Amino acid sequence: MLHNLGGGKRPIGLLLSVLLASSLLISSPATALTGQTAPAAPSAAGVLQPLYLNNGFGRDAETQRVFSWETTTDYSNATVDIVAGGMPFKPENIRTFTGTTAKVPLAAGVTARNEQHVTVTGLEPGQSYDYRLGDTTTSAGSVSRYYSATYHFTTEPSAAEPFTFIHFADSQGDTSSYTKYWGNTVSKALTKLPDAAFIIDTGDMTDPHAPAQIDATAIAHWDAFFNAVGAGFSGPAFLPVLGNHEGSAASPVSFYQSVFPVGSQEGCPVSGYPLNYAYTYGNALFLELNSNYTSGADLTKQIAWIRSVAAGVGAGKVIIAAFHKGPYGELHSGDADVAAIKNSLVPVLEEVGVSLVLQGHDHQYYRSFPIKGGKPNTSVAGNLICTATDGAVFMCTGTSGQKTHAMYKKAWISKYWDPTTQGGNATQDTYSAITVDGDRISVNVYNTGDQLVDSYTILASANKNGARAGDIPGEVVIGPRPSIAARNPA
Repeated sequence: MLHNLGGGKRPIGLLLSVLLASSLLISSPATALTGQTAPAAPSAAGVLQPLYLNNGFGRDAETQRVFSWETTTDYSNATVDIVAGGMPFKPENIRTFTGTTAKVPLAAGVTARNEQHVTVTGLEPGQSYDYRLGDTTTSAGSVSRYYSATYHFTTEPSAAEPFTFIHFADSQGDTSSYTKYWGNTVSKALTKLPDAAFIIDTGDMTDPHAPAQIDATAIAHWDAFFNAVGAGFSGPAFLPVLGNHEGSAASPVSFYQSVFPVGSQEGCPVSGYPLNYAYTYGNALFLELNSNYTSGADLTKQIAWIRSVAAGVGAGKVIIAAFHKGPYGELHSGDADVAAIKNSLVPVLEEVGVSLVLQGHDHQYYRSFPIKGGKPNTSVAGNLICTATDGAVFMCTGTSGQKTHAMYKKAWISKYWDPTTQGGNATQDTYSAITVDGDRISVNVYNTGDQLVDSYTILASANKNGARAGDIPGEVVIGPRPSIAARNPA
């Protein structure tokens, strides 16, 4: 039941090792893509290897899915063939959906490529499906049809059930770093959580800072970003927000919208902000905001949007917000744009009952004390938090990429991680596994060495007297994390 995007559970048995190793280079009958190694010939006639494959949920995660991929300009007539999970692709089993092909908005001089989008509708809630992508090429009057490998997804169940999603942040780095850091983090997360319903990414996915256009440098970073994860986003929906490095210029925003099929879902108004979106999944409402909207006028409209969505679809739901520039962070906490977000949005997030805010920007793992009335509730220092009495938690999952920053511990930060003193090392990135079960949010934060670096539970509506067995995790020892300059590019 999404009102913009949501997620179907990734089916058990997905061959992650195969998918994550899959190349994203196009099997092109003609030209290579800028920033990529020249693609090899297809391994068999009619084999399509999609670039930038990812998916979202359309208007309703129970019954829809939107697939997006890129190709060279030789390919057009995008289709998706769907069969029930485990069924062969025979005519009597296949439902074919036709999509659109358009040029990707790129700077002059960058090798052109096509974006392919297909919306699949009429699916059954809580069902697993297999699918393949299709494209057509025409050369000298000869038409050839190409099909991809088989991928898998599962729609959202119709009844609210416990589910787990993954949170990543800040995968940016040198083009040579994405496989070592970002690709490794995604692989470790999806291997540990093969049934994750979806993935939230809170921005700064690539390193070029707010480019005016997607030029050769920018596209090389995006190519490296997607090549590092293989087909990892073919199953779980990938739901990102813009970071400051993605920027707000018209051309990069258009590129972002061409790559990621995020858009307003039924029941959630857009109010002129297509880069904001909201969705329900299970018993949770998710608010994903573009934190590059920081002018007074923009923030006023953001506030109206948050209130409208919460009033429309938030009743009885656990509410989780996600955006890049965290109002209760550390390194950037004194920045003017972050201060504007803190002063304007935090009171409204508390007003509508947000329990957890996922943020990025700081490249460190930390979580705040519960914030109530704009102040840290420092009396709540443990691993069980009640939203109604204690306040909301603001968490930065850390970094999933090459760059880290020094820790500047602020008075509102409750827990943070020092990999050098807790058995980790400077190359270990972090990700969060977040489970929503009724009114409970359980957060487990892991590093890529498979260490549990933090664990806590939020009771969104119940009080602590109603806590049940397992609600209070064992204390995880967390300490200060020093600057790690060695992995940061100059």
